[in-house]
Amino acid sequence: MRVELYSGADNRFLLVEAAERAREDWAAVARAWCATPHFDGERPDGLLLLDTHGAAPRMVIYNADGTRPEACGNGLRCVAWHFLRRDAVPQVIVDTDAGARLVRLVESVGDEARLFASMGAAEINVLPSEFSTDRDASSAHAVDIGNPHCVLRVDDERRADVDGLGAALQSSPEFPNGVNVGFLASREGAWHLRVFERGVGETAACGTGACAAAATLAFEPGETTIHMRGGPLVVRRRADGEVELFGPARRCGALELEAPGA
Repeated sequence: MRVELYSGADNRFLLVEAAERAREDWAAVARAWCATPHFDGERPDGLLLLDTHGAAPRMVIYNADGTRPEACGNGLRCVAWHFLRRDAVPQVIVDTDAGARLVRLVESVGDEARLFASMGAAEINVLPSEFSTDRDASSAHAVDIGNPHCVLRVDDERRADVDGLGAALQSSPEFPNGVNVGFLASREGAWHLRVFERGVGETAACGTGACAAAATLAFEPGETTIHMRGGPLVVRRRADGEVELFGPARRCGALELEAPGA
C-alpha cells in the first residue's frame, strides 16, 4: 500500500489513508514497519492512520511497539498538513482519541509547513516531594493533555537517565496506563526538554510532552518555547485554559510497503 513519510520537529511517522484497509492488524503493521529505517537510516517513531470518510478526518496513532496512544501533537500536525495539502484549505478539525482538535496552517513552502494545533486543556497534579527527590528532580508533576505525562524538573536534561527512569516509570502505580516522561531543565535562559515516550523510547521531539512541560511552568496566558533535539516548539496557553502547539510539519516522500503476512 502507499505510505507517506512525514516529520514533525524530527518526530518521524509513516502515514496511511486507512479507510479502505480497515481489516488490517495495524498494531502488527506498526511493529513491522517501524522496525525498518525508512528515514535516511532512522526508524519511524509511529504509524498515523487517516480516515477521511466521516464527518471530520480521523487520526489514529500506533507507536513503534504497536501500542495505541491517545494523542500525539507532532503527529497531529503531520496528519493535518497531509489533509491541508491535498484539499488546499487553511484549517481542519481532526477527530482523535483525545477529542476533536483544530489545526490551522500558518505558512508553507513546498513540502514544509508551520501550523497551530489546539491540544485541549492540561490537567496538572503536583506529585509528592519524595517522588521527585527519589529521581534526582526538584519537582515532579503528573499532567494529562489527552495522554499521561510525568514532568521532572532536573538541573541538566543532558545528564538525565532518560532511558532508565523512563522505562522504570512505566510500571509506577502513579501511572497505571504507562506514561511519557519529560526531563525539563532551564539552561542559558531557555527551557530544554527530553522525553521518553511510552511505546517508543526517547524521541527527537514530543508535542504533547512540550505542552505538558510548559503547563507546569505557568498558569496564566502566554507563550513558552520548549527546545528539544528536533528543534523548538512553541506552546501557547489561552485564557480559557486551552493549550495550543505551534511547530513544523514536513512531507519527506512516499513508499510502497506490504503489510506483514500480505
